Amino acid sequence: MPLRLVLLGLLAALALAGCGGDDDGDGGGEPEAIAVTEVDFEITPKDPAITEPGEFTFQVENGGETEHALEVEGKGGTDPTPPGETAELKVELDEGTYTWFCPLADHRQRGMEGVVEVGSVSASPEEDSGEGGGASGGASGY
Repeated sequence: MPLRLVLLGLLAALALAGCGGDDDGDGGGEPEAIAVTEVDFEITPKDPAITEPGEFTFQVENGGETEHALEVEGKGGTDPTPPGETAELKVELDEGTYTWFCPLADHRQRGMEGVVEVGSVSASPEEDSGEGGGASGGASGY
C-alpha cells in the first residue's frame, strides 16, 4: 500500500507541474523571431501570415546595394540599414492586417511594400465557399 501512495503522489506532482502557469512576469519569454530580407526593391517574405497575435522580432537583413529600412504601419520601424547589415524591429501585433514597407526615398513605390496578416487569416481566396468555419490547418506562415 505505501508504494501505491508514493506512485500516486508522484503522478499527482507530475500532473501539477504540467499545469503550472507560464506567466513569469516578463511577458512570457522572448518574442518570436521572423527573418526578413530586403533587396533592391523587394521585401521577402512579401505578405507573411502569422497565425497567432503576440510580440515579434523582425530580424531584417539588408541584402541590397542601397540603404533600406522596414516600417510596420502604426507600429514602428527600423533606422536606415546599410547594405550587408542587419536590424531588429520588435512589435506587438494584435489580430489584423498591417502594411509594411521601406520608408526610404521612393522604395515603397518601387515595390518594397507588403501586408502582414495576423490571426484569422484566410487560408485561400475562396471566401464564400458556403462551408463555414474556416480552414482546419490554420494559416500558413509563422
